[in-house]
Amino acid sequence: MNLIIFLICLCHVNSEIIKIPLHPVTGISSLLNPYRKLFRVLQQSWVNLLNGGDTPTSEPLYNYGSIQYYGEVLVGTPPQEFRVLFDTGSTDTWLPSRKCWFLDIPCWFIRFYDSSKSSTYKPNGTKFDINYLIGSYSGYWSMDTMQINSLVIRNQAFAEVTNVFSEDFFGSKYDGVIGMSRRNVSRYGNTPFFPNILSQSRDIDPVFSFYLNWKNGHVGGEMVIGGVNPEYFIGDFESLSVVSGSHWSVIIKSMKIGGAEFCLRKCTGVIDTGTSLIMGHSRVVDAINNHLGARWVGGGEYSLDCNNIHLLPTVEFIFRRRTYVLSPKDYVLKK
Repeated sequence: MNLIIFLICLCHVNSEIIKIPLHPVTGISSLLNPYRKLFRVLQQSWVNLLNGGDTPTSEPLYNYGSIQYYGEVLVGTPPQEFRVLFDTGSTDTWLPSRKCWFLDIPCWFIRFYDSSKSSTYKPNGTKFDINYLIGSYSGYWSMDTMQINSLVIRNQAFAEVTNVFSEDFFGSKYDGVIGMSRRNVSRYGNTPFFPNILSQSRDIDPVFSFYLNWKNGHVGGEMVIGGVNPEYFIGDFESLSVVSGSHWSVIIKSMKIGGAEFCLRKCTGVIDTGTSLIMGHSRVVDAINNHLGARWVGGGEYSLDCNNIHLLPTVEFIFRRRTYVLSPKDYVLKK
């Protein structure tokens, strides 16, 4: 079985570890495309009606054929349960609010945080907004107790989302996002999730790791706070220096496809558990897809003949000393 392991480390001291099981969601996007088209029509019609006329809009980018790994988190007292994505590409943590706008159709498909039902809730009220490739979210900041497995995190800042313009919630199993990026302070001045854990739990190493099982199986994956789980790997990890203050970004020495080499002068890559895609600068991505014989279809996407996938070359990433090889079935999404 092929396994994928992400390890993100700051330093190492002896301590306890917390294990959080992850659950995969695969192949939902193609089934929901008709509903997404309906979503676009209905939402824009309602916005136009409320604004008294036509309104200029931009065409969002959609995450087709996505693969998501979510875990459970408890919020508030008594606890309210949510399914969340642990996203190393984002600093902010957010959950849907009970005050989510009723005309936002995606809000019909998710669980809500209700601050009025929590005795440990602390208001903040600062406005919040964030944009992803799959849409935008806005709301306001709040604070409450969070718990993952046996680990309790007090006074965790998170945004209550009240407005959603995203098709990603159609059929998704997750409700919100926990930001796991490298920043110690968010752009709103709040302490992010992992730094808050370290400030309250001195017995936990400043290390977290991910095991993501993309094959069908009983175990979808696991996030480990404070270390790694030796059950999921053989041998030694390759250590990479982080080159950015805000992201888990590392140097890619080279990228090879067949006989062609890309990133000749080295590239910077971000380790991001929040996306199943490999993304890059349009100039580099265009060159790679042209080399593969892919056809541009718009919206940052290329298409290939699924009958010829077995004829495509492998893609090799060289970070430091080791070469990581992706077969065509690893880097092509079918829909």
